[in-house]
This record gives sequence, C-alpha cells and structure tokens, in this order.
Amino acid sequence: MGGSSNLTRVILLPVLAAVVYNWLSISPKVDWTRTVYQDGMDHLKCPEHTTQTMVIFGGTSMLGKYIVDSFVRDKSLCLVNYGRSKCAQCSVNVKGDLRDTRHVERIVDHFKADTVLTSVKPPLLGIHYKVYIELNLLSMLELIKSAKKHGVRNFLYVSSIAASSHYINHTMSDESLEQPKFTDYEAPYDVSKRVAEDFLLAQHEPGIFNTIAIRTSGIIGGEGDPYFYFRLPFIVTFNLPAVVDSNYAANIGDALVVVFKTLQKNPQLGGQFYYYTGEHNPERMLAEYAAAGSGKPILELPIWLLYAVIEWWSWSRWEHNIYTTLDLLRMAVIPQNFDQSKFHGAFPDFKPKYTMKQAMVELYGTQN
Repeated sequence: MGGSSNLTRVILLPVLAAVVYNWLSISPKVDWTRTVYQDGMDHLKCPEHTTQTMVIFGGTSMLGKYIVDSFVRDKSLCLVNYGRSKCAQCSVNVKGDLRDTRHVERIVDHFKADTVLTSVKPPLLGIHYKVYIELNLLSMLELIKSAKKHGVRNFLYVSSIAASSHYINHTMSDESLEQPKFTDYEAPYDVSKRVAEDFLLAQHEPGIFNTIAIRTSGIIGGEGDPYFYFRLPFIVTFNLPAVVDSNYAANIGDALVVVFKTLQKNPQLGGQFYYYTGEHNPERMLAEYAAAGSGKPILELPIWLLYAVIEWWSWSRWEHNIYTTLDLLRMAVIPQNFDQSKFHGAFPDFKPKYTMKQAMVELYGTQN
C-alpha cells in the first residue's frame, strides 16, 4: 500500500510541476490582427493648406506625444498618425499595427509622404522578447524598405543608447566608438534597435533618401518613464555611483524639429549617429530636484541592498524571455553617459528649453 502511495507521488509531482510551470509562463502569442483592406482611401486626406506630409509611427507613445507637440506648431505640415491610439493634434489618424506591414506600405504610398518619423518602443516591462524582434526589427526593416520604394525623402529614426547595449559600460563615449559585435548583445531589445539602425543608415542617399538616427536615453516625460515612482509619498534613491544620462521628452521633441529642418537643407548630415542624452546628472541629483519641488522626504537605501536584490533575483529568475524590473535594475548600475558635442556641432540651432531640474520639478515637483 505504501509503495503504491509513493509511486503515485513520483508520478504526480512531475505532472504538478509541469502544470505550475505552464501556468506561470507567458507563452508567445499573436496580439494583433491584420487590417481588412478595402479598395479606396479617398477619406484619408491631408488638409488643403498643408504643403508637406509626415507619417509618424509611435506618435501617441509617452515620447511621441511630446514630439507631436513640437511638430504641430508648423501649420504647413500634415501630421499623419499611424498607430493603435488616436492622436488628437494630428491632421489624420490611421488605425493599425506596425507589424501589419502590407497595410503600412499602402498608407505610405497613399499619402506620398515626404517624411517618415518613428518613435516606436514597446513597453519594457511584461513584454515577451519576441515582440521586440517583431516591432523594433522586422517591422522596422519593412517600413524602411517601403519608405524608400515609395519616394519618401527623409526618414527620422528615434533610436536609443540601447543600440550600443545597456549592459556595456559607456563613460563619455561618442559616435567614433567601435560598435559592439552583434554577439556581444545580451538583450533582444538592444540588438533589435542596433540592427534596424544599421539597415536604415545603409540606405542613405543624400537628396534622395535622407536618413538619420537620434540616440536618446533615460527619457523623462511622465507615466512610463524611469522615475514615475517619484509620485509616491516619499522619493526613493540608492545614490547610484553610475551616471545614466537622462533627457526631458519635450527637449527631444524640439531637437527633432531642428534635425528635420537641418536635414532638409543639408542632406549630407544623414547616415550618421547622433546622441542627444541631456545633462550628466547622477540619479541622486534627480531625486533631489524632485524632492525640492515637492517637499517630499528622500528615502536613501543602501547600495548594497540593490546589488543583493539583483544577485538574488538573477539567481531565482523563473522566466528569462520577458523583461522585468530586474532588467531595469541591472541597467541602473552600469554607466551610460555620452559626449554630445557632435550633435550640437551638427545642429547649432538647437537650444534646450528645459534643464533637468526644471523637468523634474514640472513632472514630479508636486505633492500629487
């Protein structure tokens, strides 16, 4: 009788373990559907007073909203938003998913766009790695090919310092730094941005297909940014020794307007990497800016605690195919700061309106 009971346990335990594993795992899934194409797009028209058309991908993202705020001031520009959400300020809205590449090509062709601007980034947390390959890489390559095929003259790609790898130390690095080998990358998000960027810049033909990639980092802009937890009743900081450059999304939007106008006048500027990474503020300084504006107390946790959490979590991690807070914590301890002199030399007309102190007070300097 006892032997039978033991045999049952031997059989059931692996089955139970398999059930639990399957329940806890997030399997890859298709989370979008192709657009049902109907002949005729006559209802999709730019206002008659506009003279240029820009199709924006990612215009309703956190950064995208600031980009639209900057470009909408130019009344001669027809802003066509392509995405899942509606852009209230844009001239035309087209609902769709970037992965629906045939629909994307129809839209680019229909509007005879002068410019394509992309600010596409899936959420960093809770997303399966395959989504980054689908969106940041495969869909982006098809978009680039479609844009060139249908006569788009300017392609502005909002890239990221991820293209240099979040997990490689960068201390005042510049564009002349040799890029990592593809096999050096640890994160699919990072290598997907790099491969798409390389492909785009290789397509550059001055005056015919002007391409440029602007690498940004640590974007501060409200919900979804790295410091959104500053809305808690107290401000947590680890006083990290590593400096990770940050930048206010409104500054990036204004910078892209200058890049757009300058690239049209000087198309030879395309095909290069440009960093715009803001001020070189340590994490503790940003916490102090927010605390000074809000009056909230700062809770400084010991740095050893952060390293202990990273070590334990890395060891106990169950699902390795999905970004979690662990990935963000690991990024926070690796220096990522860049020399931006090449950017300002190429685009002298750009002057940031906001310091990081002003940005942190604007976003997190209240008791809310």
